[in-house]
Amino acid sequence: MSKKEIAYEIGKRIKSLRQSAGMTQEELSTKLGHSSRSYISRIESGERDIGQSEIVVLARIFEVSPEYILCGSGSTSNSPQEPERSRNTDEDLKFALFNGSEGITDEMFEEVKAFAAFVKQREQQKGKKNES
Repeated sequence: MSKKEIAYEIGKRIKSLRQSAGMTQEELSTKLGHSSRSYISRIESGERDIGQSEIVVLARIFEVSPEYILCGSGSTSNSPQEPERSRNTDEDLKFALFNGSEGITDEMFEEVKAFAAFVKQREQQKGKKNES
């Protein structure tokens, strides 16, 4: 899958989430700190890449995981609550990544997880190209 195709798929998920939330492009653009609806329009159409920090913000707005926005998998607001074990695993990950969770904000941790999901998807796509 090309970079453009990935951007298009991410844009489709963002559009679907926005529409499900009953939000206009202008409203979402404002929540992301931009003044023009064309900003969101270009993301939704795949014409513009979206940054990691904006993915984290979108995930919070729509109550989904950054992984869902990036890959179409992971938790959505319609999913059941994560089991207790997942919360413990997050603490284990923070310890492994940052040598403990002291001073690590939820935003920092979500950004790292979003980046990891992106890298995973990119590597999976590379693997599919090599199989062809």
